[in-house]
Amino acid sequence: MKKQGTAHGAPKKLQAIQTSRHLHVAHRRHTGHVLPKRNTSYAVLAMILLCVGVLLLHWTRMVTADSSSYVVHASVPGPPPSAPATIDMPLNGAAYTSVPITLNGTCPVGTYVDILRNGFSSGIALCDASGNYQIQIDLFGGVNQLVARDYSFTDQAGPDSGITTVTYTPPGGSTGGGTSAGGVSTGQPYVPGTSTGIAEPLLLKANYNFLGYYIGQPASWQVRIEGGSAPYAISVDWGDGKTQLYSVKDPSELSLQHVYGKTGGYHGSYPVKITATDVDGSHTYVQLLAIISNRPKTVLSGTATGGSGLGGSNWFAQFSVTRTVTYIWSTYGIILLMLISFWLGERRELFVVRYKQARHRHHA
Repeated sequence: MKKQGTAHGAPKKLQAIQTSRHLHVAHRRHTGHVLPKRNTSYAVLAMILLCVGVLLLHWTRMVTADSSSYVVHASVPGPPPSAPATIDMPLNGAAYTSVPITLNGTCPVGTYVDILRNGFSSGIALCDASGNYQIQIDLFGGVNQLVARDYSFTDQAGPDSGITTVTYTPPGGSTGGGTSAGGVSTGQPYVPGTSTGIAEPLLLKANYNFLGYYIGQPASWQVRIEGGSAPYAISVDWGDGKTQLYSVKDPSELSLQHVYGKTGGYHGSYPVKITATDVDGSHTYVQLLAIISNRPKTVLSGTATGGSGLGGSNWFAQFSVTRTVTYIWSTYGIILLMLISFWLGERRELFVVRYKQARHRHHA
């Protein structure tokens, strides 16, 4: 006769939590009895995890698809350069009959140098790791007073260099600005916009602001052409072996844009040389600077600005969300492994209990 369980000896019943019509989770008491059915809805849990995995995959792709949408530009004010740049070449009093000329000198490391000719910016150059810079510039016909002005990368201007005076005599002997109506040199610097009795020389004016650019991101400048005789031809050497030509009918502002496929030289820089030619064959030159960096994978969205001019971006504060993605996927993986381990544990437990019952029946 089979012995009935007493109040004290009866096995405890399974305590289950019914969470929904199709999903219930039960804590199995180790009673030694084989339950008539599986107590955890592994199929439903697996389906839920699969759906969550698909959603996480889609979210991850959206976050990493366009990192340019998450760029953070920040500017931190810093001290201006304490020492001025110098102009070592050309020497004071040098005379030229052709342009452009190469200008070089020393500068504080970690700055960029803007070259002024008669008060007008003629181009910029990056100070290299050895504390030197080099740039090609144009000259006005007649006397040119050259000044080098260094800037920190937070756009703080340092002291000006001393004035270096050079003279340029264009082909044909006309000095352009700085002459009287009779063509006799006055020995004074040419100032664009003043009355000199002759046509104003050809000029290129550019916004020297830069934000820094990423590989694959369009780098752009606004350049204005003035003086000379329209129409004009604009040639741009982007510094990466590629050139581009533009045709301009009248004095106007031109938008230049280029996409770089890799970083450049020192600090990823490329010298951008722009040449303008008018219908009479007059030329003018200006050199700009492109700083190209590797594109970050993902950074938090938002903007912060400060300063002006060349160092508009100054440095890029990149707050990566890669860790967040990693944490989420790690948690998902742990949960998935837990579910698999519980399923394997339950299978093993059922196997052991059935094996013991089979042995018990055999001995009985």
